[in-house]
Amino acid sequence: MRRRIGDILVIVIIAGIAIITFSRCAKQVSPQGGPRDTIPPGVVKSEPPNYSVNFESEEVEIEFDEFIQFNELQQQFLSSPPFEEDPEIQLKGKGFQIEFIEPLRDSTTYTLNFGNAIQDFREGNPLRNFKYVFSTGPELDSMEVQGHVIGALDLKPRENILVMLYEDLKDSVPYNQIPDYVSRTNEDGSFNISNIRNDTFKIFALGDENSNYLYDNIQEPIAFRDSFVLF
Repeated sequence: MRRRIGDILVIVIIAGIAIITFSRCAKQVSPQGGPRDTIPPGVVKSEPPNYSVNFESEEVEIEFDEFIQFNELQQQFLSSPPFEEDPEIQLKGKGFQIEFIEPLRDSTTYTLNFGNAIQDFREGNPLRNFKYVFSTGPELDSMEVQGHVIGALDLKPRENILVMLYEDLKDSVPYNQIPDYVSRTNEDGSFNISNIRNDTFKIFALGDENSNYLYDNIQEPIAFRDSFVLF
């Protein structure tokens, strides 16, 4: 049974500064040649296939129907559970290859989320929210939790905040270990963590300034929900 998490209040406000730049240039006219391509790249095949079980491979190859490029891959890519050392991801032909650096956990469902980083090469049309999912066990975990992160004082949504689930239920857990599952908030503060196993978890929201999945800097905004997430 799926359960939804309500708003999590971020205790420390994140200050944002909007910088707007203006430039003037000569007017450019695009050559006439039909309508602009607005179709994102499509997946032709994945090896091993997406949503595989009993996954044992050390690498993955994903092929598209056209040449692609990455846009801000380092900022967009997020694995749940997270890796201590992210896999190597390299363009290859009309696609890319993922090579895992560290051993995968036993009987675990992984969700590799590429956000909007994958784009076609010519027009930059993004393939939005592409995910590659696999399980090292005999089945895919299917639970999910979703909600919003907002500022405690101004009640405004917070973007790019990590939302983290821990099997260890102690309040000190974000100091000492990386989460069991993780997601990142969107512009409207919303988040979704999917492919979670049946268990009990503690949930935290963290403005992870140094990208290490730990609360090790008092300047990082953090919050937690006082009730557990139950599946």
